[in-house]
Amino acid sequence: MPRIFLPVSEFACDRRSGEDDNIRLRDEAARRVARVWRLGPGDRFLLLDDCETEREIEVLSIDGHEVIGRSVQSRSVAAEPSLQLTVLHGVPKGHKLDTVIQKCAELGVRELVPILTDRAVPRLDDLRRERRLARWRKISRQATEQCGRASVMDVSETCSLRDAVAAHRCADLKLVLYEGSADGFRHRVEGTEFSSAVIAVGPEGGFTRHEVDVAAEHGFPAVSMGPRILRTETVAPTVAGILMYVHGDL
Repeated sequence: MPRIFLPVSEFACDRRSGEDDNIRLRDEAARRVARVWRLGPGDRFLLLDDCETEREIEVLSIDGHEVIGRSVQSRSVAAEPSLQLTVLHGVPKGHKLDTVIQKCAELGVRELVPILTDRAVPRLDDLRRERRLARWRKISRQATEQCGRASVMDVSETCSLRDAVAAHRCADLKLVLYEGSADGFRHRVEGTEFSSAVIAVGPEGGFTRHEVDVAAEHGFPAVSMGPRILRTETVAPTVAGILMYVHGDL
């Protein structure tokens, strides 16, 4: 059954005494139901909102840019992890960050911040940056719908590494992934209690020594993932999965 995520503020719910809730969808949500999924009266889909409620909706009517449905049943979902995990990720070439965003959203990452680093290849003008950010946020939203989370992973606007680490210096666990570090990721995580974590991952080629020093100034120690060099698009989902498991959220 197709699933769509919408914050409560983006759909209308008509509650009438003695009747099921009527749901009104408009604009992009209505377009997806009517044109993308090609549903009609009698068909059903799942509506997940940001209050951790999933509703099974039966389509009653489709009129132009509005879809009216009936809430057949609803249930509470508790798919949000207790760990508040943020990923600071250097912008890589091509569409590699698309995959990172998708997988991090599925794993329960709270926020992903694209960062411009010394070795980041893309240099985008304002228009291209806005378009890319819109695409990244769309990918995050689609991943939310697929995995059944109750909130969309926030993809922030691109910023510098210095600004990113300064803004997240209060997290319980802070790490910058750097293949040149003699300190291991496992050593830093095992036996450590944390409810919030921030990890910084570089683009192709990783971070420079200067960038590692900048992160260290803001409380981000450098750690290595071991003897094998991982691709940039592999690191964040791997680390996110490990941290979620250690924290009991997987």
